[in-house]
Amino acid sequence: MERQLLWSLYQLLRSLQPSGTSRTGFSNVWILLTYFWSVLCDRPMCWACDPANWPAEFAGFEPPSPSTLSRRLKNPSTLRLLIQTLLWLQACMPGSERHYIDARPLCIGGSGGDRDARIGWGAGRLAKGYKIHAIVQDTGRLEALAVVPMNRNDTSMGPVLLQQMTVARGYLVGDTAYDSDQLYDLAALRGLQLVATPRVARKGLGHKRHSPHRLQGLAIARSKMGSRLLRDRFYIDRCFGSWGNVAGGLWGLPNFVRHLDRVRRWVVAKLIVISLKTRSKHKDLWRR
Repeated sequence: MERQLLWSLYQLLRSLQPSGTSRTGFSNVWILLTYFWSVLCDRPMCWACDPANWPAEFAGFEPPSPSTLSRRLKNPSTLRLLIQTLLWLQACMPGSERHYIDARPLCIGGSGGDRDARIGWGAGRLAKGYKIHAIVQDTGRLEALAVVPMNRNDTSMGPVLLQQMTVARGYLVGDTAYDSDQLYDLAALRGLQLVATPRVARKGLGHKRHSPHRLQGLAIARSKMGSRLLRDRFYIDRCFGSWGNVAGGLWGLPNFVRHLDRVRRWVVAKLIVISLKTRSKHKDLWRR
């Protein structure tokens, strides 16, 4: 299965960016393909730089050295191709008018020396590590993504995610952390009606002037339709869970993936792998 996915990744990368060599003799396509091979097999990058670990289909390929691979992965053009690959795959998925926003923790050991990891609230307890913040449609289509240290709360990351979205329509559903006037207004600018679990269910809103989009969202939340929307918001939790249930999926952070830039790169690469596996199983639902 990994060999088939690697070949599919190679064809996709070639279609998104024609091969061209740099001073090191490796194109961005081959740099990313080497990195994807380590991600597919849940191995460190140095493992993928050994020709003996490659499948027979790539017997003539001499992978870059670990230092070259590490340096080239920081190149802006390489990172653009990585992001472009994820965006292309997500654009192939069917759309929907129901959007869900939430976060998932990526915990590491408390004694780890990662200078970028922080202690914050994750999965009902204090933990150290990072968080994935995302907006996902009920078809599984990823619309916005951010990977930040654990101490960044959900409320502050809501505007970051909404700024990534293009104009859409429908409902954006979240929990209590997203019940703020600013997020209701930002969602409305994207053509979405935010529906979040109210912060206070029985008390009034006080004398403060509130956004009309928030007042409308709170009214919807108290209706029968709003109850169904809020009940279905746990779809994004199931989506996060499915990312880890796929073979080679995003189950957590291995001990060789530390520091924010590496974590972000690893998460994006894993989501590309998951998208390709989903595409191979449900070709009839995908547009390309």
